[in-house]
Amino acid sequence: MDWKSRIKDQAVWKKVLLWLLLLSIAPFAIEILILADIVGIELAMAFFAYYLKDMGLIWQARIQTFRAGISSGFRCMASHAIGQPRFLLQHCAMSLTYFVLSGSLIWALLVWYPIVMMGGSLPVTGY
Repeated sequence: MDWKSRIKDQAVWKKVLLWLLLLSIAPFAIEILILADIVGIELAMAFFAYYLKDMGLIWQARIQTFRAGISSGFRCMASHAIGQPRFLLQHCAMSLTYFVLSGSLIWALLVWYPIVMMGGSLPVTGY
């Protein structure tokens, strides 16, 4: 059998594409390459599909955990006293006054320290 007839054979193309796919994923999942050497490329690709399903579930769980953390952070910031207009406007005015009088950014930022530290214990009412 010469090489021209092998090019036209679909089974050869299928194996070549599977090997190229396998070699492209080898840096990320080397155990699949070892498995392909032992049990064959077709079974290794089936294991790889199962591996991808498991990795997809892991990433979905990570994304869900990340979203829950972001949502919790936003809820915490919304209930913090610094988000209330009466505290915010008062501290902005004091910060600007200290900056104009002293010219020091450190003194202007020190105004925010008590409200950030005690923000959870301050009484927060409606707007």
